[in-house]
Amino acid sequence: MTKRILILLAAMTLLSLVAACTAAPGAVTVVEVEKEVIVEVTPVPGQIKEGGTLTIAIGGDMDNFDPQAMTLIIFSDMFRFQVYGSLATINENLELVPDLAESWEIVDASTYIVKLREGVKFHNGREMTAEDVKFSFERVKDMAPTLARYGEGIDSMEILDDYTIQFNLATANAYFMDDTTWVSIIPQEAAETLQSEPIGTGPFKFVEWIPNDRIVLERFEDYWDEGKPYVDKVVLRVMPDVQARIASLEAGEVDVVRDVSVVDALRFLTSEDIRVIKPDSSTATQYFVMVGGQNEAIMNSFRVRQALAHALDRDAVNRTAWMGQGTPLVSPIPPSVPYYAEFEGYPYDPEKCREILAEEGYPDLEVTVETIAGFSDGKQAAVIWQAGLAECGVTMNIVESEIAVWLDKYIGQEYEVSWNAAGLSANPNDWMDRGASRWIRAGTWVNEEAIELWEAGKSEIDPQKAAENFARLQEINVEELPVIMIGAAPSVSLVRSNVKSWHVSPSQLRLYREVWLDQ
Repeated sequence: MTKRILILLAAMTLLSLVAACTAAPGAVTVVEVEKEVIVEVTPVPGQIKEGGTLTIAIGGDMDNFDPQAMTLIIFSDMFRFQVYGSLATINENLELVPDLAESWEIVDASTYIVKLREGVKFHNGREMTAEDVKFSFERVKDMAPTLARYGEGIDSMEILDDYTIQFNLATANAYFMDDTTWVSIIPQEAAETLQSEPIGTGPFKFVEWIPNDRIVLERFEDYWDEGKPYVDKVVLRVMPDVQARIASLEAGEVDVVRDVSVVDALRFLTSEDIRVIKPDSSTATQYFVMVGGQNEAIMNSFRVRQALAHALDRDAVNRTAWMGQGTPLVSPIPPSVPYYAEFEGYPYDPEKCREILAEEGYPDLEVTVETIAGFSDGKQAAVIWQAGLAECGVTMNIVESEIAVWLDKYIGQEYEVSWNAAGLSANPNDWMDRGASRWIRAGTWVNEEAIELWEAGKSEIDPQKAAENFARLQEINVEELPVIMIGAAPSVSLVRSNVKSWHVSPSQLRLYREVWLDQ
């Protein structure tokens, strides 16, 4: 069985196409290109070929392989989901499915009994038990701020037997099993060395890391899902320059380019050798974080943040960076996630921006925005915003750093404004759990009503009341702007034609334990 995805891309062409058309001089021609891209979802039995090395070009390196310390999207889909496992996971359709848990029973919204798979092994050969689950959830409390919350909500854990554990929550949480997808289960004896010597239960085990060059993984023969993965080895090649990644793909030096812009994907729509893989919806949000804590004017006045929002032309970002394939957003929750609410927000209006800044006493504001090398969407959005801000008298400086440098600044709140991206699940709490919780903990954005609504969202089972709560929570985010949303971006990969079952989820995760090579 195959899944067919129709990719409709609007190509804004330049001189050659403009000259060939009857449009007025300087006009932009929009050309619609439609191609059917076939992505294998359920391969025909007997068709799958095992073995080979899958080489993936990625835009940035990682310097910490501890799954409870790293929360980057690129870490999750290119490493965490491949080397580690969690009680439950999210599949390519954003559905919650069992992983290391065989099943779970919801006694009530505060009590969950989880039955583990038996015979699951860590890469060091030891069998996973309920003790490892208990240890992992206790440890996560002291780790990355955005993950600590998933441990702090647990009042106690009871080990009923080697393969059964009961979670007693401090407060009711109807989304607890969704939360478990972010807690990787680790062996206690390896906890101190995970940063450089990762050991998990995933389909691939760690072999080596050559900084700024490659990460090598190999098939774990004792993986619990018998028969998987299909490839023998995975090599993650670190290549910050996107054009170098594409050139290597064309030359056959790599099999996959993890992430490319729609602009860069256009010329491959009719290629026989390279396929364009894109999900038909997206929860992959992009935004500018406004509460880094290093710019007093932006930190102290949400009116200043509102002014700056009027200088961001989201439609221009969608046209230029995403070729019309994205969804401009005002709310931090995208339309495909439950309880999305629509707001007018801040239409592009540089004059309004200038007016508000004058009222607030900042007519000559200067701001520095951090972006990540190898992530062209962020740079393009920043450049478009820079032009809009110049129209209202604001000077923007754009700093582009390697991902490890950027991450140190981001975690340490050592920035004024920063571009970032988050692939959200279908859990409407995801934004607050993984985004706003960081700034609330750091004290750079605190709103008591938002915190109360966030807590209520976990336990509310009345759909009407939940919708009201989430609508108000989004309204607060839109009013106070801890982030200025850009939109939900299309997630696009390029793969060589012999790469089968490469999946891209709407949340931009690339999942490849089912990938096989037709060689």
